[in-house]
Amino acid sequence: MHRARHYVFLPLRTTVARHHWPASPRQAVARKMISTEMIESGETFVSLSDGTQLPFHCRRSPVNMIIGHGLGAHPARKSWNADISYDIIDGAISRLPPGATSTSCRLDVSGSTPTKTAVFYTARGHGTSRGWEDSAAGEEEEGRGLTHRMFHWRNLAKDMLEVADLSGALKEEESFVAMGQSMGAATALYLAMDHPERIDGLVLMRAPRAWESRKIVASEGVRDAENFRRANPGTFHHLPLLGAWSGTDLPPKEDSGAYRRVQCPVLILSHGKDAAHPIDTGEALARLIPHAEFVTAEDESSARRTWPQEIANWLVKQNLV
Repeated sequence: MHRARHYVFLPLRTTVARHHWPASPRQAVARKMISTEMIESGETFVSLSDGTQLPFHCRRSPVNMIIGHGLGAHPARKSWNADISYDIIDGAISRLPPGATSTSCRLDVSGSTPTKTAVFYTARGHGTSRGWEDSAAGEEEEGRGLTHRMFHWRNLAKDMLEVADLSGALKEEESFVAMGQSMGAATALYLAMDHPERIDGLVLMRAPRAWESRKIVASEGVRDAENFRRANPGTFHHLPLLGAWSGTDLPPKEDSGAYRRVQCPVLILSHGKDAAHPIDTGEALARLIPHAEFVTAEDESSARRTWPQEIANWLVKQNLV
């Protein structure tokens, strides 16, 4: 029997006050596409190369990190309570050596970033992200029906890299540790495959269903997306659901070359009693990816309690701090 799922996609805000500053040469050349903006609620946005604007915030950290969230979450809000990964990463940073005690960071206003930074951002199609609807509307009018592909995990990995390069929170083209849970974990993994030179380390929490088990439930996810579209006529917020369940997956397990492209140390964390993020996926990834360490917890409560220290210990052990 199909059980309805509940997702939260918050409405867009439109009132903005622009702030510009000198930054890297790349940002100066592409100023009309690349900017960071602040809206009345205090959210800060980074503009990607296709015009999509993603809210983000950051905090000082002894290691550069970019953190991706799961489907339906809105983690750029400073409470960080919309997604399990944000409490866990915040706790891990707090357990690292001194220098990670500040809960905010100063964006780069001088062309140099003196401190390392953890960047928490909201993916396109989630929360108050904006701009992506324009291309969605254009493709719908042309009848292409392929707009949902912008939400495929490999394409979301391109967004993660642009957040790192264009937000001003890190130095341009600086390497970092990519982290994420569920959709964010798949995003980070694809980024490490496609741009291994940029990734110092990889932390994958609660890897999502993949391969055979994903195909089994994909039709239910597509049905959820269609129900969401009917319940919200005139919007495009069903597209992240459709993109998540229509055609996106991890590379086949037989494609060992794809997984060997990951050259950095990898920490994979899974826990029991979680049908949406089966331990089997984490176990398989640990076998497929070189230099991978696999950690499990009994359930979500145990994960929230133990993973912050597990991640902090792993970062130190891998000399990433």
